[in-house]
Amino acid sequence: MTIQAGGNVGIGTTTPQSKLDVSGVIRATDICDENGANCKDISGGWSAGGAASGDLSGNYPGPAVAKIQGRNVASKAPTDGQMLKWNNAGSQWEPGPWIGDNLGNHTATQNIVLGSNYLSGDGGNEGIAVDSAGNVGIGTTSPNVNGSALALTIKSPNTVENSSLELYSQRTGDNANVGDIYFLNQQATQSDKALARITGRAATNVNAGRLTFETANNTGTRAEKMRIDENGNVGIGTTNPGSRLSVAGNIFLDFNNFSGLNSSAAAMRIATQTDVSWIASNGYWNGSLKYARDGGIGHIEFDTSTGATAGDFRFLTAPSGTADAAATLTERFVIKRSGNVGIGTASPAVTLDVNGQIKYGVSQTVTNVNSVTFSGLDGDVDKIYEITIAIRFNYVDSELFYVGPNNNFNTADYRYIGENKYTGPSCLSPVCGSVGHNQATPGLLMGYPGYNASGDINIQAQFFAASSRYRMLKTEWNTSNSADANLYDHFGQGQGTWKDTATNITSLVFKAGGSSTFTGTILIRTKPY
Repeated sequence: MTIQAGGNVGIGTTTPQSKLDVSGVIRATDICDENGANCKDISGGWSAGGAASGDLSGNYPGPAVAKIQGRNVASKAPTDGQMLKWNNAGSQWEPGPWIGDNLGNHTATQNIVLGSNYLSGDGGNEGIAVDSAGNVGIGTTSPNVNGSALALTIKSPNTVENSSLELYSQRTGDNANVGDIYFLNQQATQSDKALARITGRAATNVNAGRLTFETANNTGTRAEKMRIDENGNVGIGTTNPGSRLSVAGNIFLDFNNFSGLNSSAAAMRIATQTDVSWIASNGYWNGSLKYARDGGIGHIEFDTSTGATAGDFRFLTAPSGTADAAATLTERFVIKRSGNVGIGTASPAVTLDVNGQIKYGVSQTVTNVNSVTFSGLDGDVDKIYEITIAIRFNYVDSELFYVGPNNNFNTADYRYIGENKYTGPSCLSPVCGSVGHNQATPGLLMGYPGYNASGDINIQAQFFAASSRYRMLKTEWNTSNSADANLYDHFGQGQGTWKDTATNITSLVFKAGGSSTFTGTILIRTKPY
């Protein structure tokens, strides 16, 4: 124990700083004030003592901090993570958000836990956030990209501003690299673990830009596969695209339900393979040709080989089948490199080689009518109309049969030149009778079949329609009456002219004489004049 000259007593210390300075444990049953009064028995534990003073308020032993250095402390309770700050306007200490300090070039010795808070420039609710999974958010505390882990999400703060990611460089020079986005896989076995890269480049000057896309092959070697140049041209397999899309190599295009088609529309595919390029509708290749959906297949091939079929253009079809079933194509039509066209044959020997029947021209089959009209003829284009008529009269008022251009039967415009005819089995000469009419008739006469209501009538004729010329008709007819052997067989030839040279011919009307009616077929073919 030490008693200093000033009266300070020290127990366990030689330099007491107060009247009683004890360095160690004090045991007592009572504690009294400076006057020896207000003694408290503390043998059973501390209880409320006297009133606190100074920067403290309340009573001992549990006073509250009312002031710090003589300045008031607000009664507002702080929340987790807040700090006590001086509010000069309110002249008091009060809780507020942690504002940190001027960290400078500090080195962290442990992780910084943001929780659901931002790393912000002004302490507001914006900036960078990192969630518990390591996802990084800019402008959001819930970063997520399609449910992926370890994502970066950039979110705009409102409906007016947009989100953006900037890679800012200061490069110069043609094709200079100004920024990259790499896609790395830690499990890759090669030293360069970047499996793909997107690069922004300057073009021929610092104001023009390009994008290049690289991918790595199975050995990890990365190379450019596609680019978009400063003109908007896209190159695949080429670094110098000369058009909107330039592809160096084979292509396969699959058009399925593109704009304007409904969900049941067949897929269309354009592809190149060894020695052939093709366009197919509703067909796809999976080791063999298959149906894309229920229905038939249309297929066009362009032969790009160097053999005997090089340059051929083929059209093939497959009958209706079910989706994903095997399909077999049959060639229907081919255009050879020589210009020969084959229908039903793969080896056309002439300009048009058809293996099968041909229907040429336009026909009408009628029953019990007085006339037939063929419309839609093309005016004064020089043509020869070849006409075949096979009919029977149902009712005979007049035995004559006519053709009237544009339904015109004006007798003043026609001249029937002459007729040779043969009648009866007893006359063996090819020309047994000859009659020269040289008179106007009601229309161009195609035949004089006679009273033959139950017999067959066949007429072959040619109508010459030439611009600025008389139109001419040449006709041959043959009639028979198998129902009545007593009536004569009859054939003849005739010619006529239509002297109008100005009127365009847009239709031909075939008419029985008077009110006669007929049943049968009339066929018209055309060829150049």
